[in-house]
Amino acid sequence: MLKQFLIIHKEFFKVAQKFFNNDENLITSVNKTCTNFINNNVLTEVTDNARKSAELLARYCDVVLRKGSKVEKGIEIEEKFYQIMIVFNYIKDKDVFEKFYYKMLAKRLIDRLSLSNDYEELMKLNLFIIVSIYQMAALLLFNKLLSWIVDQIQDETQIKIDLFFQVLYSLLKSKLITCYEINKNQFDEYFNESCIKMNYIIHINENFQSLKKNILFLIRNRE
Repeated sequence: MLKQFLIIHKEFFKVAQKFFNNDENLITSVNKTCTNFINNNVLTEVTDNARKSAELLARYCDVVLRKGSKVEKGIEIEEKFYQIMIVFNYIKDKDVFEKFYYKMLAKRLIDRLSLSNDYEELMKLNLFIIVSIYQMAALLLFNKLLSWIVDQIQDETQIKIDLFFQVLYSLLKSKLITCYEINKNQFDEYFNESCIKMNYIIHINENFQSLKKNILFLIRNRE
């Protein structure tokens, strides 16, 4: 399924570039379609588990990074990482992916089954950049003020709206930021991006006294 998705994804964006000059509305529509497919498909329906795609992508990473990898031959490891990142961008439950990924990473290292330490570091770097670059843009705002309205954060960062709510969702789940309008009991399997409203007020977590601590916290949780 991963291979077919990547082929279709590549063709979609070729068409968008060649015939529609990367029209923003078309790109947004394609991205929404991809997000829906990755997070709601036959596998998630059969297993009755909306987070199954995140788990399976983490397991695919494990296969790629293990000694004696049986993934498709003839593709450079960097290309495989690139393909993984394409899918990872559409995964909603990135925290679920990270949970499985780092658990399997630890097992690879303990059992000395890792294909290469350099590849492991490259993969972690890819994940850190993808997950955190937009998060940092939002967190930097709290050097100016200790609280922001959601609408203000989006206006300041100019992150596209569908990705923007994923960023806030991730930061709220990691408890780097807080929102009084969202009850603590909501942070369960039913909590998602749609629970965040544009007029909600976001605060930096009081446990983090400086942006430096926030960044170090993020880095430690990616290592």
